[in-house]
Amino acid sequence: MFRRGVKKSGKIIELSLVESPSALPASSWEFPPGEYVLGRNPTCDILLLDPTVSRLHARIFYSEGEWFIEDLGSTNGTRVDDVEIKGKGPVKLKDGSKIVVGKSVLQVKFK
Repeated sequence: MFRRGVKKSGKIIELSLVESPSALPASSWEFPPGEYVLGRNPTCDILLLDPTVSRLHARIFYSEGEWFIEDLGSTNGTRVDDVEIKGKGPVKLKDGSKIVVGKSVLQVKFK
């Protein structure tokens, strides 16, 4: 279904968990260009233990020199920089973008 971690040349994305309803310490993930799934399912590349996050909530992927995010039909939707993206297809991410999934907030940084 998804091609995970397909290495290409390009900018690395770092996602930092800046807000979460879970009692876990802050987390961050760093990925080379590829395709990654975010959600509650233990098989997800970006695992969020937030009950308001769907099992397979969104995918983050690199295409044509840019990073994108797409909601995967989640129950509670996905917001990027205060805009709901559910049902809108892939949305380009910017350095500093804030992604809200359920009650969790992730900050984007490019390296």
